[in-house]
Amino acid sequence: MQVTSRELSEALGISYPVAAGLMSLLEEAGLIRVVGKKAHFTGKGKKTKVFDLSTPVTLDFVKLVSEMTPVPVIQAEAPSEMREAV
Repeated sequence: MQVTSRELSEALGISYPVAAGLMSLLEEAGLIRVVGKKAHFTGKGKKTKVFDLSTPVTLDFVKLVSEMTPVPVIQAEAPSEMREAV
């Protein structure tokens, strides 16, 4: 199945930025590939990517999160002007 991010957003009922971000993530991870580019109906602007979604993809966020290295939390004191205002 070949779709654009816009077509995916409409099919799943999600916003375009979410669909485009998902497609970019999957492309960067090598799980999907761009098979072409398509002009917008107006013919203006940058062409949109067409992705091949013929291979099933399963994301295991629980495993992904459990394997992540914890990010250190950096706490800084507010500047004295801000502390006095509070």
